[in-house]
Amino acid sequence: MIYVSEEQLSQVEYLLNQSYLGNHVLFSNIMIRTVFSKRPVRENQISEADAYELEHHLEKLIELPTLPHKRHYLEKLNETTRDKLVLTYFNIIDNSLFESSETRH
Repeated sequence: MIYVSEEQLSQVEYLLNQSYLGNHVLFSNIMIRTVFSKRPVRENQISEADAYELEHHLEKLIELPTLPHKRHYLEKLNETTRDKLVLTYFNIIDNSLFESSETRH
């Protein structure tokens, strides 16, 4: 479970709202394309063990005060961890959009 302060919550909401609009401000388009081109779509899910492992990275991202700090942190991660973090982020976006939509097909 990740805990966020009120100030951090507004940052998280900003990032999510931007992503809903297609503006993935944490990741470059090249990074996103590279991550998703490495694996078949059905394999883009993150295991529970991976999600648990990534939890502290998500907490760290939330704690960092600015977008440049967050991007720098992401750039310093090893490729495997960064890729899993990108996939986790998009899983969060997908699930959030699904839960907030009233129309189900």
